[in-house]
Amino acid sequence: MYRALDKECGEEIIILDEKWHQGAIDELRLKGRSKILHCPECQKPLTVKAGDQKRWHFAHQDLEDCPLRNESAMILQARSLLYKWLQSKFSDKVTIEKKIEECLFPRPVDCYVQLDNGAKIVYWILEAGIRNRSELLWSISEANIQVHWVFLHRMLKEDEKHTNEFYFSPTERDFFNRSDYMKAYNGPSLHYLNIETSELKTFRGLYLVHSPQKYKCKKVLNGPLDEILISPKTGEFVYLGEYEKLQEYRKSQTLRQLKMETSIKLKKDVSIVGNKIRFSGGMNKKLSRITQKTVPPRPEVPNILNEPVPCEICGKLTTAWSSFNCKTRTCECKECLEKRS
Repeated sequence: MYRALDKECGEEIIILDEKWHQGAIDELRLKGRSKILHCPECQKPLTVKAGDQKRWHFAHQDLEDCPLRNESAMILQARSLLYKWLQSKFSDKVTIEKKIEECLFPRPVDCYVQLDNGAKIVYWILEAGIRNRSELLWSISEANIQVHWVFLHRMLKEDEKHTNEFYFSPTERDFFNRSDYMKAYNGPSLHYLNIETSELKTFRGLYLVHSPQKYKCKKVLNGPLDEILISPKTGEFVYLGEYEKLQEYRKSQTLRQLKMETSIKLKKDVSIVGNKIRFSGGMNKKLSRITQKTVPPRPEVPNILNEPVPCEICGKLTTAWSSFNCKTRTCECKECLEKRS
């Protein structure tokens, strides 16, 4: 484990923090030898393991009654990787091995983040299936906590004959990640951490191809954990270019909604009765304004008998014309027509 309680001052100590790696580890060793450091779960003394071969951690002198006695080395390694990565994103807002009383987690959560707005984000690492999942999910929902499930890479079972097809256990299926990116890819996600390469692999847009456990995905994303981005509001794992994809999706949905609203409004304004199209009062006013702006007034043609106009050839005022130009309000008189012909 990486977390201990200092009984002298009541301070919680995380041995992975940088300050203990800057020459202060001897002070921590002395606290351990003096039985000042205790396990937050069973309250028994802890010793400091800070050698050159393994990652620094705390160890129980007696594990018999501690609920953390069955933690595997793989879970511990994955937890340390995730904690260091979260520290680079959330700084001092992240802690490790935290007990959440209101949720039915079988052990303290691997990593925990509490934002300034009070939002709570949990990262839970799994190396095998767990029982009582429905009760756990219910308690998480009641506590209003955002949980990101991280499976160890060795749990992933790919179809050997068909690429991009996978077999998911009941635990994996129950813990599908349904974040905002589910909308952009039209399906949930799963995250797998490879502790040997420190890489994260994510399957986006999962969909069932053979009930109950065979799935395909629309996108496979993979990269070193240090290069993975994070959503500052939800704590979701985000790969390069994914946020832009989500923004494009949101814009397209907004445009689609506007088109639907316009279509519905038009249907309300227009009705068909028999062979005629009728508009509502509001639509008639709009059409009237449009007509007034776009249709020019029809020029008046002078009365031949009462309004003489000038001939565009000879300039004589006359009512005896053969043709009339509405734009110039001139004519070609019959005399000029006879001379021309």
